[in-house]
Amino acid sequence: MAFARQCLFDILHPRAIRLRQSFKQTIRTDGQPEAGRAWRTGKIRYLLKNEIYIGNLVYSRASIKRKGRRIANPPDRWVRKDNAIEGLVSRELFFKAQEIFAANRQKNCISTADLLASARRLFQQHGRLSSDLIKRLKQTPCAGAFQKRFGSLPNLYRLVGYTPQLGYGQNVLHLTLASAYIRKLLENGNVAGLLKASHADIFGEFEKIAALEAL
Repeated sequence: MAFARQCLFDILHPRAIRLRQSFKQTIRTDGQPEAGRAWRTGKIRYLLKNEIYIGNLVYSRASIKRKGRRIANPPDRWVRKDNAIEGLVSRELFFKAQEIFAANRQKNCISTADLLASARRLFQQHGRLSSDLIKRLKQTPCAGAFQKRFGSLPNLYRLVGYTPQLGYGQNVLHLTLASAYIRKLLENGNVAGLLKASHADIFGEFEKIAALEAL
């Protein structure tokens, strides 16, 4: 693996080849995937950006509480020890690779306004939006870019004025899940009694939904 990692940097640096191109070239020249698995873009990116390969040890890049979400820590909270071990690649080569990453990020950076404009154009042309449509037509950034910027595709749809129409199958699924949940809720005598006493009309509607076994 040491040779393969060095080769990745050697390929990326002299010709400033973009990440996916360097990935393909590496597989052709080195031949074998790691541990029998394909070297995908995320794996290659991790190798090229991991400071351990120049001898630096970095901890606390992220925090996670019990049953909580993983949260990235800002660099000033990282715990690091430079030159802790012998590096596999030169520092000059490593930081040249980071410059290429930074240049690509700057070149490919799209403003929020431009992202919304591209989504609106696609909506106006086709009358709808979906991750499949975005991927297939390739007229806009990938769906992942929208999700990362706006939190989710439904948030994007709301901002461009698009309301997705649920199909029959989706409606059935949603109603089935709601029916099962409400049925379970009403099985709790305390909850059912409180709901019936305080909101008799809602309780009646819940009973009708809970009675739906199948459509």
